Amino acid sequence: MARTKHPVELIVSGKDRATPALRRIGRSVRTLGRSVRNVGRAMVSMRSMAVGAFAVFATTRIVSKINDTADALDRLGKTAKVVGVTAQALAQYRHAAELAGLTTEQLDESFVIFARTLGKMKAGTGGALDTLAKKNMPALRKLLMETSDTGDALDIVFQSLAAVGDDAAQAEFASAAFGRSGARMVNMIKGGYDKLLVSLADAKRLGIAPTDDEV
Repeated sequence: MARTKHPVELIVSGKDRATPALRRIGRSVRTLGRSVRNVGRAMVSMRSMAVGAFAVFATTRIVSKINDTADALDRLGKTAKVVGVTAQALAQYRHAAELAGLTTEQLDESFVIFARTLGKMKAGTGGALDTLAKKNMPALRKLLMETSDTGDALDIVFQSLAAVGDDAAQAEFASAAFGRSGARMVNMIKGGYDKLLVSLADAKRLGIAPTDDEV
């Protein structure tokens, strides 16, 4: 098949007309390339910002958690000192109280009241527990008077409380020892004194009762 011959001037003329268009296309391609690179850099920057923001958020959460834990341990230590027991013992009792449906605040308040009541008994200045013990439980009063710390006294009271068979007498005893939350404290020995001991031991086993060195 014969090829059509085009005059040279037409080819040159066509080339001349095409050159500006090609240049415009080239410029557009270069502009597009720069835009793509800019978008790429923006995406990298946004990704870096997102990673940085997440790192700041995660660090803030960790620091907040550490501070919360430190505050909780500080409050535990201070309350234990007021009550007259070790921080670990108080943490164990808190665990047992929670299982019995009491709040930490209710337990702490009850223990502070007991420490004051025990102090009055030993000082001979009376108090609800001293009055009740003199009348109905002289042997218990003697044991409490001989204790050297609040921890031992609490153990004696919980054992004695569990041994009281009458519900009304149990509630009266608990109220005399622990104040207004005394009736709730009875829940800690529902099922017997041995069940309370299991709850106390579980707090250690689960690692939720820090040692005094950790407080």
